[in-house]
Amino acid sequence: MLRQLDGNADAYPHELERHFPHALARITALWGSPEMDAYFASLLFSDRPCRQGFPPAVAMEISRLSAIHEALGLSKDPMAGGWNTFTDGDAERLAKQGS
Repeated sequence: MLRQLDGNADAYPHELERHFPHALARITALWGSPEMDAYFASLLFSDRPCRQGFPPAVAMEISRLSAIHEALGLSKDPMAGGWNTFTDGDAERLAKQGS
């Protein structure tokens, strides 16, 4: 995952890795694919009422990954994956790193 984030260690999802390694493995496998947006949406917006949801720190990491995926131009639709947690300057910086 760190390689896919272009070495940006600040964006690495440590809490996601610690508590939900299977979800991080799936994100890593799907990164840049057409299925990534749908997987982010499934993680952030549950269609099953019995789901408890992620702890806030994990949800923020997933949201951040979704925003990075979008900022790097890897999403098929802008804002398809979830909430954007970055400022415009952050998104521009990350997009430049991906080029």
